[in-house]
Amino acid sequence: MPFNYRTELHRYRRYYQSIENITKRPNTHFYTTTIFSFLAVSLFGWYAIRPTVQTILSLRRQIEDNTLVSKQMEEKITKLIEAQATFQTVTDLVPLIKEALPDTPEALSAMAQIRNLAAVTGASVSAISASSTPILDAQTGQSLESPDEAKKLNKPTTGIQTKKVIAVPMTVSLTGPFVTIRSFLDGIVDMRRILTIQSINITADSEPQNGVDGGVPLKLVLQLNVHYLAP
Repeated sequence: MPFNYRTELHRYRRYYQSIENITKRPNTHFYTTTIFSFLAVSLFGWYAIRPTVQTILSLRRQIEDNTLVSKQMEEKITKLIEAQATFQTVTDLVPLIKEALPDTPEALSAMAQIRNLAAVTGASVSAISASSTPILDAQTGQSLESPDEAKKLNKPTTGIQTKKVIAVPMTVSLTGPFVTIRSFLDGIVDMRRILTIQSINITADSEPQNGVDGGVPLKLVLQLNVHYLAP
């Protein structure tokens, strides 16, 4: 069949005219606009709005985390300020701790304090003794044993060591009336140096003393421990 351009042109013209009529209908125009708008918004949202929303959500999480961290830091700063204020109030008391629990035995110092207490209370000290104590360096608190002796005892001469409380046994014998003995024991309890009483033995003094007031003279034998920190 020979090609007739007039017939074909007429046929295509009728086809395009029918499509044009369909697109001019109100419902068809509305649906088409809606579909293309939805597709455009979806495409725009996928490539543009989605990263923006993700960034906003991420920033909100960061703000919440930073707010929590800031609150915790403020609480820690407040506690540090309170601790600093507490430390400043007790700074003057730190030397007293060293006096109560020194780094060296200081047995002679403890014996001198006991003698002074006996003199203040009016008691008569007949004897005071302490067991043997190691000789320590006053600066470092380390034992002055020779390296050979330390090696024999398997003691390290260097390195970090943990300090522990060591007790030095001490015996005190004195005489005096009951009131004096009681005052002396009260003074022992109130001494700044930490002492622990192990035993108390009170008997009547077989040797009467001249000029003793306050009742029958008594003899006190006191067993106690003097403590210090040692490596």
